[in-house]
Amino acid sequence: MADAFSNEFAVILKGMMERSEKEIRESKFAELMNKHVAASSVPKGIHCLSLRTTSHIPLAIVLVLLLNHIRIYLPELFPNLDKVVFLDDDIVIQRDLSPLWGIDLGGKVNKVVETCKGDDTWVMSKRFRAYFNFSHPLISNNLGPNECALAYGMNIFNLRAWRRTNIRETYHTWLKDVLAYDKRNRTFE
Repeated sequence: MADAFSNEFAVILKGMMERSEKEIRESKFAELMNKHVAASSVPKGIHCLSLRTTSHIPLAIVLVLLLNHIRIYLPELFPNLDKVVFLDDDIVIQRDLSPLWGIDLGGKVNKVVETCKGDDTWVMSKRFRAYFNFSHPLISNNLGPNECALAYGMNIFNLRAWRRTNIRETYHTWLKDVLAYDKRNRTFE
């Protein structure tokens, strides 16, 4: 079973890396353009800083892609934990987070902030249509464009409840189906 998981994980990672390599090539071209603009228009003292910053962008893109997918493996990554509070790296913590541990998840796997409720119409108006390609049949047949999106930057995971589900297997099935569809239809190039 571990070998099957390892092989499946390797196939998924290979697909992610191929897409990442394409994005890196595109980022490198953008980097060259940024360097040209920086070299011709920015004062020398600031010029060096902008060049150093630009060169880290491709690596950041790859890491973000991998980290977004690693969440699906939280129960395996933390086998001795029952609950995990997962925060994105751009979250600014201004007070004690310990009350998050007391939130009752009602047996659900995940608690997350919905981004379609609230007074801020820019932040709180995110629907699935802003994130998913609904021309893709696997997406349009399973999700609605007006469903409320989730703010993935702050999650509370009930790993005990998660272990009672087949979420990882469902995720793998979806990922394989999407990659197979994209390969057949060449939508990733």
